[in-house]
Amino acid sequence: MTDNRRPVVVLQQLSQQFSTNLEVALKEQEAALREVELRARAVTEVAKIIRKRKSLQEHQVQLIELFDEIFADITCSIYFAGCALDNAAKMSLRRVLDLGIGFVYLWDLPHLYWVWRNGSHHLAFAEMVKHLSSDGFLEYVRKDNHDFSGDRLFDSSSISKLYGDLSDTVHGKTLESSLSNRFRHDSKDWAESLKLIDCVICQLHLIWQARFYGISSELRVEFPQLIGVSNVN
Repeated sequence: MTDNRRPVVVLQQLSQQFSTNLEVALKEQEAALREVELRARAVTEVAKIIRKRKSLQEHQVQLIELFDEIFADITCSIYFAGCALDNAAKMSLRRVLDLGIGFVYLWDLPHLYWVWRNGSHHLAFAEMVKHLSSDGFLEYVRKDNHDFSGDRLFDSSSISKLYGDLSDTVHGKTLESSLSNRFRHDSKDWAESLKLIDCVICQLHLIWQARFYGISSELRVEFPQLIGVSNVN
């Protein structure tokens, strides 16, 4: 049967449905949402801390602007998840992970930054993970960040799997529109979405703290609201 509703009517009805979803979602998982929101706000604090460093190169000054994009994408991911647009939420979250890792990867590679910035080079997540996990890079980080004494910045297998799972939405491996409860609020999905968003932000915070000296201690001073929140100390 042909749907003869005008596009504007369909869009208005969808908007009403998404608004209803969001209203219901915001009444659930309040503690989890608060933690995610605090960690998201801490992203902008990390940018402020790094921006205060002396002798920043031009490409590094520009790279710090990525934190605004990361914060915006986190916000979009939370919003989409609240509206029950789960795939859209994951797509935004994939970009958060891409940019968060890309920031660290490009920080010490100005020649790659400039070709990436002008659009003639595309960053490959697997390539970035391999570089940031290399013995040479880790030895360099130990010398540059006296707070870091570990044998890795992150678990490369876990973060690659996380990125792969998020990428499934982009590559059409998860089809939200075919579900019986498509685009309707589901308490379980909302809780899982917040957990996933939280996981990505936590991963990035730990990587930034491992790579850059003083972030952990300065966050305690500049953003004390974060003290006591799990995983970011």
